[in-house]
Amino acid sequence: MKDSKLGHQERMKREDLITYLENLTNSIRDGRIVIEKSGRFLSLVLPSMVQMELEAKTKKDKGELSIEISWKNEIEVPSISVLRISSVEPEIAAVEDLSEDAAEVQDEDDDLDKDE
Repeated sequence: MKDSKLGHQERMKREDLITYLENLTNSIRDGRIVIEKSGRFLSLVLPSMVQMELEAKTKKDKGELSIEISWKNEIEVPSISVLRISSVEPEIAAVEDLSEDAAEVQDEDDDLDKDE
């Protein structure tokens, strides 16, 4: 995957900030954030678990709030396993079906023996 980066800095009204944050919240809820700027876009797919860091500070006449959300892209591999572990024994009917199949094979072998 190619590394991509899109940045933005702007002075804005608080109401405009609220709109950006609401759009971000909705995108996080949907699991995909698409950021567009100057004809370019960056699409981020979020997994179900993310790391969030929040930092708030004040200095004299300045305040700052930083939120960082990060994650590792993990490939989800479907689990295909023939091994089954349980405290419950399988149904006896399944074992009987195997016994019936074995009896049919035995009957076929007996029939072949008679033909010889």
